[in-house]
Amino acid sequence: MRRSLLARLSVLTLVVTVVSVGATAWLATLVLNRGIHQANGRSHAEVATVYRTLVRYGATHRGWAGVEPVVDALSRRTKQQIELTALSDRRLAVVRTGARTLPVGSPAAIVDPLHVDAGLERDAPASRIDSAAVGPLALTAADRAQLDQMAGIVLACVRAKAGSARIVVAASGRPEVVSPNPRVGRACGTAKLATELLPDQQPVIGELTLITDDCLKVHKLNGIAIAGDLSWQPSAPETAAERAATQGCLDSARREQLNSWVAPPAVLYLSVPTGQRRALVFTSHNELRIAEVVAAVIVLAMGATLLVGSRLVRPLRALTDAARGVKANGFTEVVEVSGNDEIAHLTRAFNQMVRTQTQMQEQRKAAISDIAHELRTPLANIRAWLEAARDGLADNDQELASSLLEEAMLLQRTVDDLQLLSLADAGQLQLHRQEIPLPPMLRQARAALSGLAEPAGITLNLTCPDIAVVVDPDRLRQIVQNLVSNAIRHSYPGGTVDIRATAEDGYLRVDVIDRGTGIAAADLPRIYDRFWRAEKSRSRAAGGSGLGLAIVRQLVEAHHGVVRARSTPGKETVLSVRIPTPVHPLASTHPL
Repeated sequence: MRRSLLARLSVLTLVVTVVSVGATAWLATLVLNRGIHQANGRSHAEVATVYRTLVRYGATHRGWAGVEPVVDALSRRTKQQIELTALSDRRLAVVRTGARTLPVGSPAAIVDPLHVDAGLERDAPASRIDSAAVGPLALTAADRAQLDQMAGIVLACVRAKAGSARIVVAASGRPEVVSPNPRVGRACGTAKLATELLPDQQPVIGELTLITDDCLKVHKLNGIAIAGDLSWQPSAPETAAERAATQGCLDSARREQLNSWVAPPAVLYLSVPTGQRRALVFTSHNELRIAEVVAAVIVLAMGATLLVGSRLVRPLRALTDAARGVKANGFTEVVEVSGNDEIAHLTRAFNQMVRTQTQMQEQRKAAISDIAHELRTPLANIRAWLEAARDGLADNDQELASSLLEEAMLLQRTVDDLQLLSLADAGQLQLHRQEIPLPPMLRQARAALSGLAEPAGITLNLTCPDIAVVVDPDRLRQIVQNLVSNAIRHSYPGGTVDIRATAEDGYLRVDVIDRGTGIAAADLPRIYDRFWRAEKSRSRAAGGSGLGLAIVRQLVEAHHGVVRARSTPGKETVLSVRIPTPVHPLASTHPL
């Protein structure tokens, strides 16, 4: 049981459930008696009503003197004890409803017209400055008359075009024409009516602009032009972050300008009269019900754990059985997958591992067979020649020595290729990069292969820019020679093989193009595999050992490059390599 995931999961769930339910019940009995009088005496709606009324009062008065009648009316309306205290703990206004003093407790809110509590004031503006706090921006009678006249003209225009409209007066006294069709409203001048800067407002807006600009300079932002409705436009295009910072500076400047026009912040306390408080009493019946609920929760948690745990363990057991059978079945068994959870991901990973191991075993068997095939032919030839010489059937002359040397060189070349591939597989293939001029190296590679091309009448064409690259010159020469020798073997007599080198976006690209037999589309993905030949007979007359292109891929990948191939059978075959390297004009490099 201790080793069972299901058992441990069940025990853990039981412990967590008991501890959490017990802690919750203890916490509930501890805090409910303290909080019940607050829950009975203060609803969010009542607090919001008191708060909203006092914020409006503070926004339209320079102090709290004279607020007592307002507080008294609120107290009678909400049946609350209300106390308003300055931040310095100086009592501003108190209304007692049957109690001598308010209980000690947390304040209901901070009443500050310049920092409205969005949790209590649902329609609080984004600036959190109460809309009634207009201060010096309140319109004079003359300004109001001028705007009323403009509003009448705009209203008539909108009604004539849109059919209906109305005038809404803001706290500052500025009228606004509300239209059901904003486009018609803008055409009739609603925007001008909203932003019109009147003569009496100009000094106030000017002062606000100066305060705002001081803040903007600190943040290294552009100045703004403030309209009569306190909207603004930047003097230069701004990003979203810059607009937010500019709005913050404007809000800060408005608070500074309004600070002497509104009442200072005050602390609001609310409480139910002492005679109306109730305490929570736990009877034996309540305790029994709590125990029943706790037991029900535990049963449900355990049932859910057993259900989920059994479904969780089932695929794990299947994975365990499959893993035990891997050795006996030779990595052929896979597990059925359903769902998309962590266990399903683990199962898919296991199945992929099984498939990979199966493929690796098949490749290992094929590689052993291929190596044996490649070594068997030259060894058989050497043995046959030696037995013939021993039995006197062949003359021990220069021709025999040349034949044996040729077979020995073939064996040596195959072993060297296998060793290179083994080093690449082990990650021990070392490169010696250096800056070299590319054209001479490619000309050397072409010259080395001329002896293979000339007997078949094949012409080797070379196109290379005058550049220098940083590569391992020996490995790059081997790459090119393997590609070109492969192209020669698959070209028709009298044909051509093109070697084209180009530099593109920090890469050296070498294309080897032949116009011989070509490669079928189904065979293209496999041409860089080891020991692979398109000819199923595996005859050496049609190709080499089958390692040349595999070595090309390993050497290119060691340079962090890629190999590619495309072919149109009977027309053209292009084998390409791309190697990342700094590329410089040959004239700018130092002689090597």
